[in-house]
Amino acid sequence: MKDPIGFLRRQQEADTGDAAERWQRMETYYNRRLWHQLTVELLEFTLIPCFPSGDNLLQLYENFISDFEHRINPLSLVEIILRVVRQMNDAQMALSLLEKTWEKVKGNDEALILCRTAIAAIKIKIGDLQETKKIIEEVDEMLEKLPGVTSVHVGSQQQRAFTLGLAALLGDGIYNFG
Repeated sequence: MKDPIGFLRRQQEADTGDAAERWQRMETYYNRRLWHQLTVELLEFTLIPCFPSGDNLLQLYENFISDFEHRINPLSLVEIILRVVRQMNDAQMALSLLEKTWEKVKGNDEALILCRTAIAAIKIKIGDLQETKKIIEEVDEMLEKLPGVTSVHVGSQQQRAFTLGLAALLGDGIYNFG
């Protein structure tokens, strides 16, 4: 059984200064069920340069965020998960986490598009080009249906995606999607 409060307290004891204060704020937000404030704090916290190293973000997700992820804004959840995935060395583990997240955010188009795009980037990395193409076509259809996204936006996004995809495939070691 997960112990999110215990995890936060262990982190508070291990850290000092600003990081310890952030852990304390997260505990306060969690206890008071202030999900929006907690989400904002997590989005900022996961960007701290010293934090995203090793498996720190994965531990944060598994021991804390997964306990209340259903209460987080879906797009914010995907943004946090993408930061977790960037720490993972195992592409299959990263795909597994993204696919689980994809199932959880199906009700939010923007979150779904971001998640599917991240899955496609990993599929490119592991060489599954057929599946990548299928995902890109699905995302293209979803983008066309989004309100406020005109054919001009889609066209420029398609061109940018095509150019980036070519560069990633042809420029060995230049682009890193992880």
